[in-house]
Amino acid sequence: MQTLGDRISSRENGLDVLRFLLAAVVIVSHTWLISGFSSHPTRGLGEWAVFAFFVLSGYLVTASAARMPLGPYLWRRGLRIFPGLWTVLLVTAFVFAPLASILSMQHYDFDDAVSYVTKNALLEVNQSTIDGTLELEPYRATWNGSLWTLMYEGAAYLAVGVLFLSKWVRGHLHLVIPVLFVAASVALPLARYFLAGMLLYVFRERISLKPWLPIACAAAVIPLATMGWGTYLTPLPLALAVLWAGAVLPLRLPHRVDLSYGMYIWAFPIQQLIMLFGLGWLSPWVTAVIAFTIVVPLAWLSWTFVESPALRLRRLVPTRPGDSEAARSRGPAPLASPVAATGRRRAALAAQSGQSRR
Repeated sequence: MQTLGDRISSRENGLDVLRFLLAAVVIVSHTWLISGFSSHPTRGLGEWAVFAFFVLSGYLVTASAARMPLGPYLWRRGLRIFPGLWTVLLVTAFVFAPLASILSMQHYDFDDAVSYVTKNALLEVNQSTIDGTLELEPYRATWNGSLWTLMYEGAAYLAVGVLFLSKWVRGHLHLVIPVLFVAASVALPLARYFLAGMLLYVFRERISLKPWLPIACAAAVIPLATMGWGTYLTPLPLALAVLWAGAVLPLRLPHRVDLSYGMYIWAFPIQQLIMLFGLGWLSPWVTAVIAFTIVVPLAWLSWTFVESPALRLRRLVPTRPGDSEAARSRGPAPLASPVAATGRRRAALAAQSGQSRR
């Protein structure tokens, strides 16, 4: 039977579809909040979806840090997170916010819009809104209530990179990561889930993809959550269930695109615009569907024209010193047999696909 590591490291995994579904859950969970409801039936699902995102990040980022030095690792992590963030900040400040001012007949403050971009550009949210834009809306606290998690995601990326500077740590992950996981389970809520993903990466080759595994995880998570102990004891069973699903899901997104990040960062401002256009009288379920139909094409545009082109720049910082110079000095590669060339192309495509999503 295949192990967790075998399946996730191959192209036959459903991680992109799983992340797509998690982003959709976040969209639904935010709908009631943005519509002005004080409570709603899906809030807990949104929180669990965010936890699942941190599990996946913990697993995939650890895999990335394990194969390269700190410089190339941080370069790749930055390329994955910053271009999409900067784009949504700019469009929100200079397209959505002026439109909101017109619709609500408020005064648009250009200087405040500039401040919104500059103060939030380095992951930490230091300015939530822009003067003259959301004053009349049901939820006026922020233009983008999803961005707060990016600071913790970025901090986790940096912590992993620093941790892997130690050769001793690299050689003793089976000792270090369990200790960190236990420590985080006591004091650091989001880190618990990130470290649960890291822990499963370390022991990935010992975890068989048995069909009863998600049932056992659900049997552990549900009672623990209802007893109020979920915060401390559910990260590991949740991580097992999430990664099992990502490994065995038979569905694939066309052309292996990763829409989840774009959906996550674009949905909240789009949902605010839906309210600004006066559609708040509709059922939250209906506005969630409207948001979804707008956000998915936006996420595709973000992936196609922002995120994917940015990820191609990862080769500017090679994973090993001298890689670029060696490639240039070798000149054209000699002709090879079609069978060998096809095999190499498949391997290269698999490696490129795995790196672009991590």
